[in-house]
Amino acid sequence: MSLIDSIAGLGAGLDTQFRTCGCPSRWTVRRRNAGKPDQVPCGAFGPGARAPSGAPLPPALTFGRRPCSAAPAHEASLVTAELLVVEPAAFALEAARRLIVEIRRVLDSRERCALALSGGSTPRPVYACLAAESAGRDLWDRVDVYFGDERCVPADDPASNYRMARDALLDRVPLDPARVHRMEGERADQDAAALAYEAILPGRLDLLVLGVGDDGHTASLFPGAASLLETGRRVLPVRGPTPPLERLTITPPVILEARLTVGLAMGSRKADVLARVIDGPYVPSRTPAQLARAGLWIVDTAAAARLEAARR
Repeated sequence: MSLIDSIAGLGAGLDTQFRTCGCPSRWTVRRRNAGKPDQVPCGAFGPGARAPSGAPLPPALTFGRRPCSAAPAHEASLVTAELLVVEPAAFALEAARRLIVEIRRVLDSRERCALALSGGSTPRPVYACLAAESAGRDLWDRVDVYFGDERCVPADDPASNYRMARDALLDRVPLDPARVHRMEGERADQDAAALAYEAILPGRLDLLVLGVGDDGHTASLFPGAASLLETGRRVLPVRGPTPPLERLTITPPVILEARLTVGLAMGSRKADVLARVIDGPYVPSRTPAQLARAGLWIVDTAAAARLEAARR
């Protein structure tokens, strides 16, 4: 019996443990930006530049947040969901602008914002647009940056999530380097590196940016992995299915406790897995990205092609 079958055999014990809400009916839909305004790709603006005030974006569908009626009252702040669907050409810019809105929303009520970044190919253009759209120190001097996972490679390795974020975003905004808290994946003792990161990770992240892999993984939580059972540790050393195999990752409690998760998905390759994440039965042991289902998802029309709400 495979590990994934063993975990699936735990049934409701596992998947209910990590459930905030599995109810697909929590999605509501509204339309905005009717008509066909000109597209404004992020590439139209140089590093540090700001978009013209009121620059139009292509039409988008927004599926609004509301608490699930089945959720306990004390979980209402967690059991919310929003899906923003945009044209591919506008994806990076729309996602970046929305991240700025969410960061400022946190800073309206809190002294600092704890922002955790994801690796992967999808976030890179989003981070580049975020740098171009948010050059002002009034934003970044109150942000602390963390990471959801990291490959166990040196910080300058091309496979490093930190390096990608540094090149696309962190070196292009006025952010104090002391406020960037990277996972030290290059350490020989990976468990010690995970414990060290636990020690600096805040009790609750304000914003957690996540992607979704073709297999449904998020961060470095892969389908059927023993790390999906973790409830005590907040950061673990794990092995992924593709090189670099050794990783550090946050665990399910960190995702579920975040004030807001922001999932990113683009391209037709993500259509099937995104449909499982959002419309499928809530089984995070098989589709770990469902741990972030009750949050904000920003996706392009290609990734949204198989979503039930997008077809209505």
